[in-house]
Amino acid sequence: MLVSLIAAGLLGAPALAADAPDKVDLTALEAHHRELLSCDRLTGHWLQEDEYMAMHTAIGDSRQRLEALRPMPFSEEEFPAGAADLTIGETRYTGGDVARMKETPGEADVREAYLTIRPHCMRLIGYF
Repeated sequence: MLVSLIAAGLLGAPALAADAPDKVDLTALEAHHRELLSCDRLTGHWLQEDEYMAMHTAIGDSRQRLEALRPMPFSEEEFPAGAADLTIGETRYTGGDVARMKETPGEADVREAYLTIRPHCMRLIGYF
């Protein structure tokens, strides 16, 4: 604390701001939660049990952080059940991709899910 006061005296108010806790960015938390939900919707049915549990733990943790900041995170109007909002590189995944991946996945879809989407999602939750 003494160091902070000395720094504030020498450098001014911006030095105190460095010691203040980071403000929560609601928009970033919402985007992260959408990504998690999208990952689950796109590849959740293909995950192994431990990956599935890690994904749903991350979704639950994210939901709790959001619930502390706003009521009812992601109602049906905000993010419908079949929707997806995930961008990996230059590829954007939406609700149409969710339907395709679940209902009639082709060989290319399975390859894309395992080689592109799943690794991205596992890195997103810190699984590997």
